[in-house]
Amino acid sequence: MSDFITDIERQYEVYCKIAEEHGFIDLNAKKNGFRSTTKSSEFNAGWIAFTGAVAALRDDRQSKINELQNHLKSIVSEFDLWGGASDQVERQIEIIKELIK
Repeated sequence: MSDFITDIERQYEVYCKIAEEHGFIDLNAKKNGFRSTTKSSEFNAGWIAFTGAVAALRDDRQSKINELQNHLKSIVSEFDLWGGASDQVERQIEIIKELIK
């Protein structure tokens, strides 16, 4: 749960920086109270859209990782059927395993 909270806080900081770059908020005015150049409902709608986009990208990335893991399993199974692989192929398989962790 702690990782989730930290991730959301980081995402919110990124969102606020993007919003400031596009003139929706003034982060320097934060010490005098949060100042938004848009209605709070628009700011909140942007936050919801931003978190949805982050979730969609994570889902897409996880899908690709799952696909690579399945592909790797089939390669390893095929090599096992042939009695193993060369040291070079074994090393490549280990590299791929590390990349998809």
